[in-house]
Amino acid sequence: MMDIFLIHGANQTIHEEKEGARILLESWINDIESGFLQHQFDPKLLKKAHFKMLYYTDLQSEYKLFDTNHSETTHIPDHLIRDQINEFERHFEAKAAEIFESSAEEKGLKEKLFHKLLGLLEGKFEFVDKLFIKTVFREAYCYLENEKYVNDIQNRFRELIGESNDFLIIAHSLGTLVSYDYACFENSKKINKIVTMGSPLAINFFKNLRRNPLIIPSSIKEGWINLYNKEDYISVYPLKAPKYMITPNIENIIVETIDNAPHHIEGYLKSKEFCQFLYNELKNLKSNTKSFK
Repeated sequence: MMDIFLIHGANQTIHEEKEGARILLESWINDIESGFLQHQFDPKLLKKAHFKMLYYTDLQSEYKLFDTNHSETTHIPDHLIRDQINEFERHFEAKAAEIFESSAEEKGLKEKLFHKLLGLLEGKFEFVDKLFIKTVFREAYCYLENEKYVNDIQNRFRELIGESNDFLIIAHSLGTLVSYDYACFENSKKINKIVTMGSPLAINFFKNLRRNPLIIPSSIKEGWINLYNKEDYISVYPLKAPKYMITPNIENIIVETIDNAPHHIEGYLKSKEFCQFLYNELKNLKSNTKSFK
């Protein structure tokens, strides 16, 4: 049996801790099972995993991320917002140029590329504004700038882990920062692997606030795998040079997610690459061999 700890991202519905963990755990497992069936991996192997969900959204009320009218109360400095807007704009413009320069010899490919470009441009004007940055990143900003909030989440995670050893962590979005901080704080080699999905660690907003360069924490035994999607505005960049100079390398893998919701956890959990990874991990559990390839 393998202990697998799941860590959700920001902007979840607020519940009591145990109820929130139960709801999200059920949703994630259903998506994983669906992905296994879709890609013809035996879902019975999932019985070899003991899944546990870290839920922390209930802590928002203590740190007053919202007022009684559910409006944001966490103030994000304007220079951070402007810098992130500029980075997003540069990314979308580069993607548009890439599409126009692509070969379109096959019949219908030009039309497909044109519609993809329209989608990117629509995404640009929908996403790249101050309200979007404030809404999406307010919880992340609170996490990055409030040491007590970090400690409360990390203490809850340690309690959830308990005496587990040689376990797997699967984290999404803001949860990838939580998993990374845990790995950095942990002194013993307890973590088998970390899998991050839709991680924002490479975008400027997080790089500017974290201040320290990204490393491979010594508590990770077998490595760090990062799944990303180039159209996921949160994880548009892999965790490698030129964003970070890391040795040994993080294994960055592009995955196909959901076209109209590329950052959503469902797409990552159902992706063939993730399902293949988890299938191999569980299949090779007794032999304890490396399994991603």
